[in-house]
Parts: sequence; structure tokens; C-alpha cells
Amino acid sequence: MKTPPDGRRFNVHGLAVHLQARCPDLQCQIDHIFAPFVGDDSAGQIVTAWGSVNAFDPAEVFRCVSSAARAVGRVDDLAELYRLGERYWLVDDRWGMCQLDLLKHQWRSWVVPHRTLDAVRCVEAAVIWPMAQLLKMRGLELIPAVAVQRDGWGALILGPYGLGRELACLIRSGFGAIGQRWTALAARGEGVQLLPVPGQSEMVPWTWTSPDADVQPAWIDLAAAAPGADGAVCRAVFIVEPGRRAVTRGRTLAEADAARALRRAWPMVELPPGRRRPRDMAAALARQCRCLSVQLSGRAEDFVPLVESERKRSRDIHKIQLTLGAGVRDHGRQRLISAPHVHAGLRASLYSSSTR
Repeated sequence: MKTPPDGRRFNVHGLAVHLQARCPDLQCQIDHIFAPFVGDDSAGQIVTAWGSVNAFDPAEVFRCVSSAARAVGRVDDLAELYRLGERYWLVDDRWGMCQLDLLKHQWRSWVVPHRTLDAVRCVEAAVIWPMAQLLKMRGLELIPAVAVQRDGWGALILGPYGLGRELACLIRSGFGAIGQRWTALAARGEGVQLLPVPGQSEMVPWTWTSPDADVQPAWIDLAAAAPGADGAVCRAVFIVEPGRRAVTRGRTLAEADAARALRRAWPMVELPPGRRRPRDMAAALARQCRCLSVQLSGRAEDFVPLVESERKRSRDIHKIQLTLGAGVRDHGRQRLISAPHVHAGLRASLYSSSTR
């Protein structure tokens, strides 16, 4: 396929993406998301995904829609998904329509002139969502989720609602934001790597409002105040339950329960819908990370001690594993280290871990 002259090529964590944007009112948000991916590193790479975002043109749209397509599900309560072979159509009255072709690795979106979604959510639906479906075929998975890191320890937070206030409290406590609304995941090296995706957090106060009240979200780039979160290996996954309670608490899930909980809470629909992949990212996270089911209260700051305690616990377990490995290596080399000394060191590590 020939590259259009007005298109731009981006390097999204090692994958080349070509994007052609012709919606001036969305250009600012598109530039904000793709700014870190601009460069010449992808000049010699094969383009993984081709995308375009255009103003709604009825004649062009009708040529791209097939009457043989059948409804196969919903992305959310207001967005319907249709399919014909390897082609999919996402129809959303709030912003427009997207055509996704998995065989040709391309998507096209058309944005209606009087959309009801703001620029942030419109770009997510018209650009990031279809791009994520194509990049997933190449091993890079983009999902709408929050991710944080501290001292190399990474955590993924899946929630059914915005977690901007909780993320702001975590940043003030010393954590770095890897992803504010979207996070990239890739199986690399020792585990699942959390990779940054620029974005903004929705800051809406958790207070009761009248159903007729027009509450406008305030979009804030929290990562701008605390840069430096380049990515980390995922060590914990927090699955936030719907609703809020009086107290914030977390419950550790066994691997089998964690796999089921992650599949239920996974925020991206699988294409084709209902297909089960034997090596999906949810199963990898359940095997390699500690997964917790979390109930949040109305106080955003209550979430920080839960995350911090899990980070310290993971760090202490890692120290104990290093002590065990050192003892085994020394024994194999026939060093003069007796078993009681190794056991005493383990007991001291376990005691210090339990008293923190």
C-alpha cells in the first residue's frame, strides 16, 4: 500500500503505525497522545497498522458499509459492533463510525460534525481502540487501564469507572504514572511489561449531584507533574469492583480465581467476540502477578496504603527468594555455609517482613 502524502508514521513501542488525520478539532488531542512516538526509528519498518480519521461523509461511508454485515455484540451500552468476514464496523451515535479490517491491518473512522463526546473520548474511540485491535495481533496490547510504578515495581489497575483522584494521590505519594487512561502491555523477558501511553485523567469529584446537573469532566495530565515513568514489569494487578464502599479493602485471589476475574474485568472486547485465546494477556497476568479484588471507598487517599503495602510485600518476597537462591548456589559450590546459617537468615528476613 502506498503511503499517502499527508500521513504521519509513528513508532509505537517498536511497531510502525501510519495515521492520517483530517479532523482539525481532534488534532490537538491526537498530537498529545502520539508525541512520544514521533521519530525516525520506524522509517525502515513494515507498517503494522494503517489508520485514518476523517469528517463524516455520507457518500464515502455508504460505499464502505455492507448490507450483509451482521451484529455481533456491543463495545459498551451505546456502541454496536457489526461483522462481515475479517471486517468490522463500530457504530456509535455519540461520535460516528469506524471500519476495521483485520486482514489488511487498517482502520478508517468518520466523525460526525455534532458529536456529543469530548475530544479525549472521541480520539480514544476513533483512533486508539481500532489501533489497539491491530497492534494486539503483533504482540502489543493496549487496554484502557491505569498503571503505576515505583522503584521498578509496576502495578496495573482495572476499574469500571475513572480513577483520576486515586491516581493523583498515588503520584503525590511517590508513584509514577505509566498510563492514566490507556496502558500498553507486552510479554518481554521476565514477565509482562507495562509500557507508557500518554493521556489525561478525568477529575470528577465523588459527590452526589442531581440527575439534571451538567457535570463537565476536567481533564488533567497528571504525568506532566511527575515525569519519568518509562515502564516497569507488572508485579500486581488491582481489579476494582463496581461501586464504592465505606472502607477500602483488598482480597488476594488464587491463580484460577484471578484468571476468571481478569477475563470478566478485561476492558477490551475480543475480535471475534467470545473467542478464547490459549495465551491471552489476562492468563499471563494471572500466572505471573499477584491479583487483588479491591473495593474502593469515597476517600481516594485510602487506596495509597493498600498499593504501598502490596509493593513492600512484593519487595520482601523478592529478598527472601534472593536469599534462598544464594544459599542454593553456595551449597552447590561447596562453600562453608551450613544449613543453620541459611535458615537463620531466612527466619530473620521473614520476621522483618512481618513486622513492617
